[in-house]
Amino acid sequence: VDSDMAAAVASTEWADESEYERQRRENIAANARLLLSLGLDTAALTQQALGSKAPLRQKARRVARERRPLPPPVDPSLCRRSSRLEGADPVSYKESQIGADGGGAVARSDVGRPAKRPRQMGNPTAIPPPDRAAGATAGNPRSCKFLRADVSGLKDSSLGRIIPPLGGQVKRAAMEAFSAEGPPTFSRMSGIQEWENAVALFVNIYGDGYKNVFLKGGREITWFGQNSQWEGSPVLQRLIHSGGAEVTHEDGSTTVYPVTPVVLFCRIEGSGYVYCGELQYVAHEPERLPLRFVWALADHAALATEPDFGDVLTACTELVGTEVTDDT
Repeated sequence: VDSDMAAAVASTEWADESEYERQRRENIAANARLLLSLGLDTAALTQQALGSKAPLRQKARRVARERRPLPPPVDPSLCRRSSRLEGADPVSYKESQIGADGGGAVARSDVGRPAKRPRQMGNPTAIPPPDRAAGATAGNPRSCKFLRADVSGLKDSSLGRIIPPLGGQVKRAAMEAFSAEGPPTFSRMSGIQEWENAVALFVNIYGDGYKNVFLKGGREITWFGQNSQWEGSPVLQRLIHSGGAEVTHEDGSTTVYPVTPVVLFCRIEGSGYVYCGELQYVAHEPERLPLRFVWALADHAALATEPDFGDVLTACTELVGTEVTDDT
């Protein structure tokens, strides 16, 4: 009886979902199963999104655009492997933390502890994106939020390679290399850097405090937002709708999100950031905090032949304790 009731509730809950929403739900569930097979239980590392941070009630109409197909699996003989892990038992990180540089670290003491949330009347709605032109006039015009990034230029010069540090400053080197309009100002502690025409994600592949998992032979990466963010946070809405969308909110208002490149920089300990190219949104989980995203690496075929990117995958392999193969 309980199973029949649960099935009925699930049927009702998903009755109105679109094909896009159904695919997102299936993708995020598949990602959770892969992570669990590596000893990473996402339910234990996150908490339910409730109250003012509950999932949004909105509908998104995707903007039609030509979408690059995901890269096919690469011949394993061309990829870097970690020889010292051969025959080693997989390491379990069920009690560990997982997250991204500057945000997304989930402390074990936070798991299951209700977060403090502001009182709010009615249902939550997304915060509209800021007026960037007005912000540049009123604020710091050299902030990366008001400058354009050179997405194609950095791909041509540095895809899959380490960006040499500037006087020991690894993030500044990456940010200046990415800028099309001179040196920007930015928050050094944030793993999410918004530009006028792009968003850059910075991930550290080392340490006990952060675990970022490459899956499917390095063709996908699991990434967590910051603890303070929820589905309606402006930057996460920008990431979710980075493919371009017209979003209708519960109150009937609409927000148009232009196509926005999302790019990835990864770093192993003691080295500069490797530019990993553009990401394609696969799915996100709005019901848990911090939000878990699944991204596909759009330039994986070219990345797989680069030694510096191979070192990033090797570092992930050593953290997770299993090879980053097409099955994981």
